[in-house]
Amino acid sequence: MSLNWATIINCAQYAFGGEAFEIKMASRAILVPVLVQLLGAAAAVSSPAGRAGVLNPGPHGFSEVLYALSSTGNSNGSAFAGLNANGPVCNLLLGLVMLVARYWVIIPILALAGSLAAKCKVPEVQGPCPPTPRCSSPGWSWWW
Repeated sequence: MSLNWATIINCAQYAFGGEAFEIKMASRAILVPVLVQLLGAAAAVSSPAGRAGVLNPGPHGFSEVLYALSSTGNSNGSAFAGLNANGPVCNLLLGLVMLVARYWVIIPILALAGSLAAKCKVPEVQGPCPPTPRCSSPGWSWWW
């Protein structure tokens, strides 16, 4: 690949503008599943049909709902014993949280991979320390 000024400028513009996109995609991959789980917990404890499955009222009941939704979105979908997770509202809510929290991550990660794959290749350099007698001494041997 021959380097000319147009290629260098295009690579520099893409390299300096691409990190913002990559940070946004990584943030979305991390924050959207958490937001879906928290909004699902808020919806579950706000509606009477959602509170019907909670056998322990109060803070422990809220933690049961929050644990059930976060466990469903992130791993195997377990729940505490004080939550009746077999109602129609709970089944629908847990299914939606599972669908969005698990499969949403694919979209920003693929966008992030495409952005990294499209970056310009940077040639390898020697490194921070040129091979001079000062750097070739035994004290610098750990550096290499």
